[in-house]
Order: sequence, then C-alpha cells, then structure tokens
Amino acid sequence: MLTKTDLNQIRKVVKEEIGVQLDPVQINLRSEIRSTRADFHSEIQLFRNDLHKEILTLDQSIKRVQRKLDKVVDFFDHKHVGLVKRVERLENHLNLPLGFLVASPLILL
Repeated sequence: MLTKTDLNQIRKVVKEEIGVQLDPVQINLRSEIRSTRADFHSEIQLFRNDLHKEILTLDQSIKRVQRKLDKVVDFFDHKHVGLVKRVERLENHLNLPLGFLVASPLILL
C-alpha cells in the first residue's frame, strides 16, 4: 500500500514530466498564435485598404451622377420656364385670364 508521502512524490514526478513535455508545446503554440495574429492583422489591413479604394470609387461615381442629374434638372427647368413664358404670352395675346391655358381641359387632349 502506498503512503501519502509516496503518492505526493509520484504526483510531483508526474507533474514535472508533464511540465517538461508541455513546455515545447506551449512555446510552439504561442508562436503559432502570434503568427496567426500577424496573418489576420495583415489580411484585415488589406481588406480595409481594398474597401477604402472601393468607397472612394463609389464616391466619385456618385459625384459624377449628381453632376449629370444637376445638368438634366437645369435643362428641364430652363425648358419649363421658357414654356411658361410662351403660355403667358399666348394668354396675353388672346386676352385670356392668367392660367387659363394650363387649366383648360382642351390642353389635356
């Protein structure tokens, strides 16, 4: 039968052996974790850079579309103002009340 002292000595020897065997594994594991972290960090950085470039490209495209839209709105606004003036002149020439041609059902036909 083993005594308490014998069990403690066995426990101590087993812990030392396991500790000696685990030390290289722990060192290797720490190294792998550092390497993986560095890889993840570089991948994330590349992804962020690509995303930033895409955002800049989208911003430029949005600005280009906005400029074109502004030109279209200006064009039709100019045309609308011209038509309003022509209608007002017609109404004056025909001695019609202001807004008569716009509200007239004949114009809708």
